[in-house]
Amino acid sequence: MFSSARSFSKQVLNHRTQIQQQTKSQLRNPRAKDNRADDEHKLVTEKMRQENRERKKRWREVNEERNKDNDLRCRVNKRANQLYGAKASPAKEKWIGEEFERRQQKRHEKERRRQQQVDLPSDFGEYAALPPHQVRAANDFWRSVAASNALESDARCVQLPPLRSVLPDELRQPAEYTRNVTAQ
Repeated sequence: MFSSARSFSKQVLNHRTQIQQQTKSQLRNPRAKDNRADDEHKLVTEKMRQENRERKKRWREVNEERNKDNDLRCRVNKRANQLYGAKASPAKEKWIGEEFERRQQKRHEKERRRQQQVDLPSDFGEYAALPPHQVRAANDFWRSVAASNALESDARCVQLPPLRSVLPDELRQPAEYTRNVTAQ
């Protein structure tokens, strides 16, 4: 019995010293206590952040106009804080309202003008097989025609003549294209 009492007291002492060492290490580095739990917490937090980013991205896509208004309001408020300071005042609130309306109207006008521009076909149908320089030249030409026509009338549709009728001769068969075709 005496020997078992000694071994028990040794176990108690060993256990006590282990606890003291753990306590000292925790005092030195309080985060060393549960690194595994901390890593799990980081993973959960990162996953949550990623899900929030995706959710907000979907919201922005669905609510495009509201998102633009929120961005505009943020910029106007930031500018108001620069001009009037952080404290609320009637003059500041009035300026924010007027400036938000002014900038919102400007944005709507810009979007309206952009929508009035004529969208041109990208491949020009039967002319898709033309060399790239001809397609670029024709595209530039049609854009200039559409821009001048949009300024002259409110028509959204522009009648386009056949592409061959408006391409200059040098664009139809440039020297480098002719050489490549004859070499084949």
